[in-house]
Amino acid sequence: MERRCFLLGGTANLWASPWSARARTLEIFYLGVDPDAWGSGVGTRLLHSAEDHAREIGRETLELWVINDNERAIRLYERSGWVGTEEVKRDMSSGRLERRFLRHIR
Repeated sequence: MERRCFLLGGTANLWASPWSARARTLEIFYLGVDPDAWGSGVGTRLLHSAEDHAREIGRETLELWVINDNERAIRLYERSGWVGTEEVKRDMSSGRLERRFLRHIR
């Protein structure tokens, strides 16, 4: 089940697999904010939209992968209550290291 959230200056693509072992998890597999909109709250609002959608469909956890040196994004996620894990992987297209972040909701 895929859903897209759009706001002026940003977009988020969400994926909720009904078949995976992580069936209670909603993955944000893309979140992008136009650099002209940085600092305007667009990223925070997109994360809130993802949380709202997760609650609507009965998910308990959100997850995403972020490029390990994307400090701006990591600060946003941490300010928004996300927790970085020790789980890392290489992005297949760029070869860059990605780190998994989780947000548990009720």
